[in-house]
Amino acid sequence: MNRHPKAKAWLIISGFFAIAASCLWSARINAITEDFQEGTHYKKYAASVYEVPIVEELMKQDPHKVKVLEFYSYACHWCQQIEPKVLSWSGKLPEYVHFQRIPVNFQPSWRPLAKIYFAAESLQILDKVHEPMFEAVKDDKLANTKDETILDFMGTLGVDKVAFSKAYHSFAVDSKTRWANNLAVSFKVVAIPTFVVVGPKEAFYTQTGLAGDERQLLEVLNFLIKKQKAAI
Repeated sequence: MNRHPKAKAWLIISGFFAIAASCLWSARINAITEDFQEGTHYKKYAASVYEVPIVEELMKQDPHKVKVLEFYSYACHWCQQIEPKVLSWSGKLPEYVHFQRIPVNFQPSWRPLAKIYFAAESLQILDKVHEPMFEAVKDDKLANTKDETILDFMGTLGVDKVAFSKAYHSFAVDSKTRWANNLAVSFKVVAIPTFVVVGPKEAFYTQTGLAGDERQLLEVLNFLIKKQKAAI
């Protein structure tokens, strides 16, 4: 299709401004990430952590990908608050990043919540269950974590209650729940949400308090992902 000379000129000018804007944005990001300091905005794990069998096994998985772990609980107020931002951010991650949520059970009442996550994961219905779980715990719609209450709530989400009960009480889900807690202990997670960025030879962690605020937390994570990608 032929274009008027003025239209062609406008396309050229628009293209120039688009490139210039992209360069300015890249410069801004680089300027921000240059200010991120180890020990201040994020911390590196000691070499002894990588020698723990459960961590060693994790680091060997998907060696060509950067792994990002979010240790959280549906019962954690700060996890509830940051979830919309994390959900949006994680949906835009490049293919070389593997993002995984790790529900922890620092106290007995949190264990059923972790099992709900892994049961939903095993049934491939996390997209149906994950966000409503945050809202249910936050707004007390899930009054308790008794089996009947959990199954009734799953029913309101259109989940097959028989299939969910079977998964929830399975050996596989129990094992995954123990694995998650052991991994949290191995990575010395004592507060949530904690984000761990794992590369082929080293791992870092950060939290909102370290990064500065929720927005900068995600920028620190992007910086660490870029750092680990270069290592790969």
